[in-house]
Amino acid sequence: MNLVSLSEAKPEIKCAELELAPDTKVMFSYGRPAAALLPDRGYVRVDQVISKTTERHIAEWVGAEASEQVSQDFLDGLLAGTARC
Repeated sequence: MNLVSLSEAKPEIKCAELELAPDTKVMFSYGRPAAALLPDRGYVRVDQVISKTTERHIAEWVGAEASEQVSQDFLDGLLAGTARC
């Protein structure tokens, strides 16, 4: 799953948030889901080795809140409707 820019002037989306429901949000870094806020789990973040910039995007988005590590497949599944929150 990739988030794609609709602007030719800025083809790469560096950081974005997608609200799936009032209490469910997914944070993207460079077009890939990198973290999420879930109603029953709080903040979750990708468990893979990521770039320093993506790590900073996650840290800024999550703030001081605790976060659980989850697989990239889990985050992708949120968007496909297959992950269990």
